[in-house]
Amino acid sequence: MRFGILTKVFTAELVDAAIAKHDRTEQRRRLLPARLVVYFVLALCLFARESYEEVLRVLTSGIPGSRALARVNRSSLCRARSRLGEDVLETLFREVAGPLATPDTPGAWWRGLRLLALDGTQFDLPDSVSNGDSFDGPSTTGGLPFGFPQVRAVVLA
Repeated sequence: MRFGILTKVFTAELVDAAIAKHDRTEQRRRLLPARLVVYFVLALCLFARESYEEVLRVLTSGIPGSRALARVNRSSLCRARSRLGEDVLETLFREVAGPLATPDTPGAWWRGLRLLALDGTQFDLPDSVSNGDSFDGPSTTGGLPFGFPQVRAVVLA
């Protein structure tokens, strides 16, 4: 993976605008400029099991001048992330986050409403004659009822 994959969603212009908005532009030329740090943090999300150094190596492989980055250590990467801060990434998230489903996406809509979650649960009901007549509950292997009547609910949100 290289910059090309991330820059399709997070363009350099978008990243630079977020950096400028939060006044994180460099005052001096750095080995780890803010734009690179943004892409590095995004790559960390994609490769969470890899070390910082490995993610940086894979991210920058094939980029002219990236050999200088080989001497960057973990603490330098941590300091660069701290300099960048979370505000820049939050701004980027708010710019690009949105629903992926279109009206033509199968299973993403129900009666004209976008489905965001589907979940189910089970409730124990009070043990009354009317509940026992209306709702089933657990039973033994032989089919004899025991315990409280229960109701199951499936919710679309």
